[in-house]
Amino acid sequence: MELFAKNLETLGLKPREIRVYTTLCVFGSLTITKLAGRAALPRTTVDSIVRRLEAREFVSKARVKGHYEWLAEDLTTIHARANEAFASIRAELQPQEGEVVKTEGNLLIPRITKKQYILSRYPRNADTEDVEN
Repeated sequence: MELFAKNLETLGLKPREIRVYTTLCVFGSLTITKLAGRAALPRTTVDSIVRRLEAREFVSKARVKGHYEWLAEDLTTIHARANEAFASIRAELQPQEGEVVKTEGNLLIPRITKKQYILSRYPRNADTEDVEN
């Protein structure tokens, strides 16, 4: 369960949000009052937490016999959404070769290939090159 909580933390959930989400995962759909009791948190706190989690699509609510119950979204769905988000961020952050990269302090650096980088770090020196006898 600790690894599960660490993964949720990586997705940006706070400890109380993790507690509420994991409670829903374990017990299934619950009303706010039952969820608060199972999570050992005040009802008003749980209410605001589930609304934040709903906005981030971690939980959803359903009308059941005249009242609302909250349920956790499927982990595979959350995982797929996280992968899509990270892929789009990664694509935006990776400039193409030859593109100019702006760094902290507005320093402009041209993008180079890995091979160019290695060669620039270890230039060949006439003193170190093999000499044929």
